[in-house]
Amino acid sequence: MICAAPLSYIGLGAGMPLQDARFVELDRLLGLDWPAYFHFAMARPELLLYAKFFYAMILVPAFGVPVVLGLTGQYIRLQQFVMASTLALGVVIVVSSLLPAIGTYFEFGLPSDTELFKANGYGGQARDIPMLRDGTLRALNLAKLGGILTFPSFHAATALLSIWSLWSIWWLRPALLMLNAGMLVATPLAGGITSWM
Repeated sequence: MICAAPLSYIGLGAGMPLQDARFVELDRLLGLDWPAYFHFAMARPELLLYAKFFYAMILVPAFGVPVVLGLTGQYIRLQQFVMASTLALGVVIVVSSLLPAIGTYFEFGLPSDTELFKANGYGGQARDIPMLRDGTLRALNLAKLGGILTFPSFHAATALLSIWSLWSIWWLRPALLMLNAGMLVATPLAGGITSWM
């Protein structure tokens, strides 16, 4: 993870053409409507707290899965989870560098920071990607690096990997499904990515 954030900034600084319009078009082809999802959520403020909560749950698999697998003696699955997560992060960085996007709030001209909701996951990419692309951001401060990966979604990869890695522990399945389904539903809104990611 220490290397991933700087690598993602370096990759997105390459200046490949933005793909936001293509990702939105793919949403449309799949029958998905991100602005409708946004307006649905904004009309129901009680849901917005859950969106923030579930989006932040990406930290649970990062720390919780290794602990649970270690405590239950599933060392091979633990190694597989760590390797799969590392490979997934590498793939996400490479693909995001080749197919960069700023995000849906940018593409649709919608506010990511309102009285009701602040899309915290989106803030880093909206701030840093334009500066990376125009060359004004060249010195990286490791303490201030944000999540700037838009496509594919590392939240989605983490959700699937955590379900896969802990599925053999039957009593965790309900919590696993609820936590990761919530993260998948919250990610387009809090992360500013298209619906199919």
